[in-house]
Amino acid sequence: MDRVDLLVLGAGWTSTFLLPLCAARGLSVAATSRAGRAGTIPFAFDPLSDSLEPFRALPNARTVLVVFPIYERGGSGRLVRLYGETHREGEGAVFVQLGSTGIWDVSA
Repeated sequence: MDRVDLLVLGAGWTSTFLLPLCAARGLSVAATSRAGRAGTIPFAFDPLSDSLEPFRALPNARTVLVVFPIYERGGSGRLVRLYGETHREGEGAVFVQLGSTGIWDVSA
């Protein structure tokens, strides 16, 4: 798979406007969802696993946008490390994590 300008991990609501905007700007984009729906790449991130297998299906990207929340301590670092271990051509990729403000909800 060729290198894309943007890889969106977790094509949910954000992708409904982000993917068309990128296309209008001439950017190459790939996106993931757990089930691989609507032309996305099937991908599920387990923040406790060191398995490289889920990352092998992902393309090399200049920028990786993480849309889903990562609740586990060290999960973001693990995601970046595993992507790098499976995408040597993608070294130097910029990672942006949107996630969710739900991780800050500490009310009991």
